[in-house]
Amino acid sequence: NNAATYFKSAAILNRKLYIGGYNKKNVDGIMERKTDGFIVSPPNKWLSINTEDSIDVTVGDGDVITYTAGFGDKLLQYKKNKLYIINAGRQFEFLESEHPFMGVASQGHVVKTPFGIVWMNSNSVYHFDGKQIHDLFIDKGMNRIKDWSLSDGAIGYEPINKKIFIRFASTGSDGYIYDFTSNTWSEFGLNTMFTYTVGSEG
Repeated sequence: NNAATYFKSAAILNRKLYIGGYNKKNVDGIMERKTDGFIVSPPNKWLSINTEDSIDVTVGDGDVITYTAGFGDKLLQYKKNKLYIINAGRQFEFLESEHPFMGVASQGHVVKTPFGIVWMNSNSVYHFDGKQIHDLFIDKGMNRIKDWSLSDGAIGYEPINKKIFIRFASTGSDGYIYDFTSNTWSEFGLNTMFTYTVGSEG
């Protein structure tokens, strides 16, 4: 049986289903965990996916897939320590680029917006617009996010006002807001004291 009985993350892109991190039975009927395995379905046949249709990006690197997201013709495969961008715009997928230190700890640290994919980790907040990655934390004396709990913090998108909301912890009220319209950051919570324009000087 080549069916995946459990999967960590999934994304649909160009009429295909992509699954990252899954369990399967081996020839002895024993369940095996493929924490960095990545498989794809035939077009329009999402229920036909099986573990033989694998995409070998970086198997056996000691890291695990935490999330998979699609935007445009690109797949973003997140691991805890790295991000892999896979080109899925042709008949066969291929690894386009590898980005150390841009992985995420959990799926709650990634959000899809009309402007692309936005995610956070202990180093910064990043935005993939379909072509390139932008570091949304430019050098403004804030080279690092506040010490939120990475296992507990979350990121979300508010479509009416086109804003990203980042909360440091699910039980707290402190966090950041990024406004796509004005390209500005602001802080909410106990110390709502700054607003600056991304890319401005001084």
